[in-house]
Amino acid sequence: MQVKVLKIAFFVAVSLLIPACAEDPSQIFTGTQQAIQQGSQSNSLSVAKAEFGIVRIDPQDYKVSFTPTNKVPLKNETAYGWRIRLKGYQGQVTWREIYQLPKAAKNWGAPASAEFSVSRDKTQATTQRTVYTKDGVIGNTWTVSPGDPPGTHTIEVFVNNRQVGKFEFNLVSS
Repeated sequence: MQVKVLKIAFFVAVSLLIPACAEDPSQIFTGTQQAIQQGSQSNSLSVAKAEFGIVRIDPQDYKVSFTPTNKVPLKNETAYGWRIRLKGYQGQVTWREIYQLPKAAKNWGAPASAEFSVSRDKTQATTQRTVYTKDGVIGNTWTVSPGDPPGTHTIEVFVNNRQVGKFEFNLVSS
């Protein structure tokens, strides 16, 4: 699974900006939704919306679209990811993502770092980031690369060591 750092950073930045541009919160998240209620911001979190899908950027006008789905075409360069809106949350937040594959990836791309690590058997990657959010939205994006295994993939997202999202999806031959 090759991580294309600049592309992913751009996709993440743009996908996180989309919700900030919408005036009506119902326009931000459509399609599949997962909600986990866990209390107030101080000691626990409440998830307003959570979704997984395909991210596309129009090369003409750079308009970003997010299509909720649990099926990702196993086609090189297809961008996909998750975004979660934490209800009533504003400020710095540290999230951790655990990405589990059905079998080892040929290449995860990015070397291990303080933010990213891969299990010895190459079936799991952990990403941890601290971000600032003024509207409670956090997210991450990946791209399909040669050697990515087809099948059921799982991404679990944690904030303050509490699970705030779990996404199961399939990489399928197109």
